[in-house]
Amino acid sequence: ERFYGIGDNPYSDIQGANNAGDRWTSVLVRTGIFTDVDNHQQHPADVVVDGVDDAVEWILAQEASFSME
Repeated sequence: ERFYGIGDNPYSDIQGANNAGDRWTSVLVRTGIFTDVDNHQQHPADVVVDGVDDAVEWILAQEASFSME
């Protein structure tokens, strides 16, 4: 099983997903609190996308590639 933590706050959402363990992947969205182009320096996410729709598309693509293995 894999889990995904999606959020726009590096200090709570992303830090929480990063601290949750190896089965978690953090996805930082550039909406709301976080709007920078680059990944957050203190609490970097595994992936940074423009919005929630992009996060869902990225996760679905990841899950599809895992199911093909």
